[in-house]
Amino acid sequence: MSAPPQGLGAMYLQKCHDMGITPNTVLASQFSSPTMPERFDFHTNYIGDRGVLALCEVLKNVPRITAINIKDNGIRNAGIISLVEVLKKHPTLVSLDISCNQISDTGGLAVLDLLKSNQNLVELEFYNNRVEANVRLKIKKALEENKARPH
Repeated sequence: MSAPPQGLGAMYLQKCHDMGITPNTVLASQFSSPTMPERFDFHTNYIGDRGVLALCEVLKNVPRITAINIKDNGIRNAGIISLVEVLKKHPTLVSLDISCNQISDTGGLAVLDLLKSNQNLVELEFYNNRVEANVRLKIKKALEENKARPH
């Protein structure tokens, strides 16, 4: 673990303020930690799409991310698309849990794009979303291809 960039917790609080969002205490505490973890567990905090936007602004400034659990947070397509765009810039990401959100095919296709652009992503939990079978199969295939590659 390395020291967090100066003011990451303050950055999160400021982004929430700017967006008119009540800061999530779990997110605020993780970003205010004296050391920056590479794994983040935000499950069941009801971050929602607007909260994900503030989260994304902070994640852009985290030097290394290996895992994110954002399960059961009321995230829809817009939120997952924003998160995917940030996570594409984190090639060290190997594990992502976005289960039990409100993601449909549009968000599923964004996740598929993430799997194709980050071949180190080998763990994906995606259950209890509203993604049709044909998109789920494409995601499963891309994940299997990533797992088959030497790492």
